[in-house]
Amino acid sequence: MTFLALMIVLAIDYFTSSAERIRANRWLASGVTKVYSLFKSQAFFKGHLALTLVLCLFAVVTALIYAVLLSVFFKIFAFLFSITVLIFCLQGFAFQKSESIETLLSHAVSHLFSVVFWFLLLGPVGAVVYHVNEIIIREDYDDAVTSSAEMFRQVLDWLPVRLLTLAFALVGHFSSVIGFWLDHVFSGFDQNETMLVGSAQKVLAKETEKELASLEEKCRYVYRLLQRSLIVWLIVIALFVLL
Repeated sequence: MTFLALMIVLAIDYFTSSAERIRANRWLASGVTKVYSLFKSQAFFKGHLALTLVLCLFAVVTALIYAVLLSVFFKIFAFLFSITVLIFCLQGFAFQKSESIETLLSHAVSHLFSVVFWFLLLGPVGAVVYHVNEIIIREDYDDAVTSSAEMFRQVLDWLPVRLLTLAFALVGHFSSVIGFWLDHVFSGFDQNETMLVGSAQKVLAKETEKELASLEEKCRYVYRLLQRSLIVWLIVIALFVLL
């Protein structure tokens, strides 16, 4: 059911602009702002503790709603809830408009791949926790809270980045990427960007030999590389579901 919900939302995102119009309401971001405003005057509401409280609140509310829909109503309502949550938490394919390779890769992880990973692992709760953390970073309420959220994002991105860069090896140039991947696969949380950009550059180094010269052409190629990597993810996930 989770995988089907993911496929439906990805199709809506890729083929229509409906999800983008729905996200324009920013109701989840407004909810995070209201919760933060409610507690910010409290002395204890600082740094790691403030981040933990906000994330736990949204996680618990999401889990309760999902559990009630599963146990009290027909499962179709829980399925529709999963789709709704994912539409708001998944930022779709808008990252293709990025003006640099580094930004393109970073947004692809935070807007798509990490959300997909945590949604598949923890359901709607995983997607909500990741997206609320991103909202806290984007809104920049307080330096200490934002810093804590950025550190937590590194933790949440660690495994998705390694799976994504492994996909780069499979759909790009295996021999040029896999050595770099093996050298960095167990690197620290702060090395996510290094691994991500470095793996993409290993693929681009081969394409440069074919006169892939301009930044625009490189960005288009990396976007296609990300698309192919997503397809690999979906095929592997489908095999797990079927088996």
